[in-house]
Amino acid sequence: SKPEESLPHYIYLDWMEPKVLDTVSLTTRAGLKQGPTQWDIEVSPDGVTDWRKVGESGQVAWSHREDELETHEITLTQEERAKSIRIVIQAFNGSQEAGTYQIQDIGVYLRTKA
Repeated sequence: SKPEESLPHYIYLDWMEPKVLDTVSLTTRAGLKQGPTQWDIEVSPDGVTDWRKVGESGQVAWSHREDELETHEITLTQEERAKSIRIVIQAFNGSQEAGTYQIQDIGVYLRTKA
């Protein structure tokens, strides 16, 4: 998380070569206490310009308060030439003043065949 920075928060993932993808997953631990609850997925052909929103989480209702992992998956229309994606955190469970939330893992992959 990013204490002392106002929302939204941006998490960038970049590749040397463009990728084909259709799924982004976010995993958190103890989501009811510290999980992101709303985020968007954006792609860019170069990682700098032309950011385009391609998916959103909706309002995520995590189930666990303790040390259990949970994953929320977003299925996108297949992106053919994404060189970068960014996850735009809009809201989260946890201390809003301190800006604390936890992301355990981010997965970006192609579920269906091109």
